[in-house]
Amino acid sequence: MTPGGRRLGAVLGRSLRPPLGDARFWLIQSLVILIAVAFWASVVSGRWQLSVFWGGELLALFLLPVVYAALNFGLAGALATAVWVSVLSLPSVPMAGSAERASSTVLEVLLFLAVALFVGDRVEREIILRRDAEAARGAMRQSEARGRSLFENSPAATLQLDPDGAVREANPAAAALFGRGRDDLVGAALADLVGAEPAAAIGSGARPVIELPGGDGERRFLRPVVSEGPGAGAFQLVFLDVSEERRRLGVKDAYAASVVKAQEEERARIAQELHDEPLQTVVHLYRLLDRLATAPDGRPDEVRRGLGE
Repeated sequence: MTPGGRRLGAVLGRSLRPPLGDARFWLIQSLVILIAVAFWASVVSGRWQLSVFWGGELLALFLLPVVYAALNFGLAGALATAVWVSVLSLPSVPMAGSAERASSTVLEVLLFLAVALFVGDRVEREIILRRDAEAARGAMRQSEARGRSLFENSPAATLQLDPDGAVREANPAAAALFGRGRDDLVGAALADLVGAEPAAAIGSGARPVIELPGGDGERRFLRPVVSEGPGAGAFQLVFLDVSEERRRLGVKDAYAASVVKAQEEERARIAQELHDEPLQTVVHLYRLLDRLATAPDGRPDEVRRGLGE
């Protein structure tokens, strides 16, 4: 279907749904009936002229409820009222005293329908735009509320900073981490909180692991995560606690170091044994030969015992 066809279908769909449940709509229709009673009274009496609107035509009074319905209910209310006016006024055409009067009546009824379509469509567009804008504002408020709730209830310390690195806002976890009140953190420089070098690294886009003292006296290791914050140039800084990961790495490093140390000690022991045993054997042989050399002649048994050793 072409865009024009979809547009026409939307117009027809809206025009078939008048606001029947609204009391104001029925007040407008009551006004139409009152004008119709006055109009038909003038028709029956033969007096069609009343110098009030548009050349004195009493029929022009029907334009008031049509426009009012368009302004209050859009296209559906305007077309429903215009059709109701047509039903009440067109039967007077055969009773017109002249062709000019009959054609004038038909033209005015067509004018009512055209006004209802034009004004009602314009109002309908404004209603839709306003409804969409309100829906967008509502969605934005909900999104802001969700973001605010996440910010306030996040277990990770979170700071919102301006482009110069000054704290705009801090959540309760950040106040607990830095040991300050939330109001005291506002305006503080990031360099004063984490140090000049980590702050410079964060500003350059790096994600260094920062070591800070915890409230319980233990050191805490934090990895900053930077994201875009509300406002031009502002950014949000979330500190992820990697202390447990660091502790696990420390245990692994200590275990690896102990294994390496044990291996080195074992190699040293083996090397020492390989070095000491031949030396002891040589010394022993030297002493034995020295004893044999100094032994008196004629003592073969003692020589054999020495060689056996």
